[in-house]
Amino acid sequence: MKEEAARMGYRPNPMMAAHWEVVRARSAPSFQSVIAVLNDWETAPSLKSFPRISPLYSAFVARAESLGYQVEEFSIAGEDHADRRKKLVSTLRILKARGILAFASLLSAHPQTFDSSIESLKDFAMVFIGAEYQHADRSMLDLRHIPFHRTNPDHYGNMLVLLEELKNAGYQRPAFWPNSWIEARAAGESAAAFNFWIQSLPAAQRIPVEWLRWNIDSLMEVHHRKFLKWLPKKKPDVVICQNIEVRDWISELGLRIPSDIGLAHLDLAPPEADWSGIDAQLESVAAAGVDLLTAHLHRNERGVPATPKDIRIRGRWVKGKTTKLRAG
Repeated sequence: MKEEAARMGYRPNPMMAAHWEVVRARSAPSFQSVIAVLNDWETAPSLKSFPRISPLYSAFVARAESLGYQVEEFSIAGEDHADRRKKLVSTLRILKARGILAFASLLSAHPQTFDSSIESLKDFAMVFIGAEYQHADRSMLDLRHIPFHRTNPDHYGNMLVLLEELKNAGYQRPAFWPNSWIEARAAGESAAAFNFWIQSLPAAQRIPVEWLRWNIDSLMEVHHRKFLKWLPKKKPDVVICQNIEVRDWISELGLRIPSDIGLAHLDLAPPEADWSGIDAQLESVAAAGVDLLTAHLHRNERGVPATPKDIRIRGRWVKGKTTKLRAG
């Protein structure tokens, strides 16, 4: 019928289409199907119990249910890459047998598992939320871009927003202490934005990012010791970080926050409730992921996309207790 309509020159009326979208939005959503969420975190039996992922998961479920979709979580965690890949292939068979043809991965710990199982994904619509690059597995440090549809926080833009807010607060010598595991997931976008932005500062005020092999080649304690040497040497007036431990390390040096030095987090979560920094608006990131996934499901688009879509959500500045407004 669609082919016949096209042959006769029929074109949809955009005004009528918009009208029916409003009508459908006012009615309670009817059940559509199930969306799977695949969990590859060994340390999180359920994503609902993982503090960093729980808000993202809850927002994903809320948006999916508002559209009539039920969400079920499946674990594909394993001891190593081969084990995870085996569990992924097995889980996908189960999903297909149940007629579940859409899945999402939220902040995947091992995106390379999916990238190495392309053939098994051909029957599924899929979206990856907050994961862009292969990373951090010692055996797979090639940092290849995973070729899937995704929604993400705007890592680059969020750093620029943060730096402008710190500048407006009077800070003149910012420094960024990165978590290299997080930076690897986003190909160093936050670090790149930081190094770009500080070019607007006088040369004496620039503290370029130093790349640290965090969570890859050494233990946290090694970086603890490095930080205790780095901060007195660089003498920033505000530190941007991605790890909650940095606050204790600054206090260990006898510095008071924010009277002696400012502190800002790039991705605020419940453990940083009183911090200044960026709210990455993960609820919007998750909702955008559901919208992207269901759109491809409705169009019957399956498998690895020829042209992956990458939707970025800009975060917002939150003024907390770890920075202060300065006179002048």
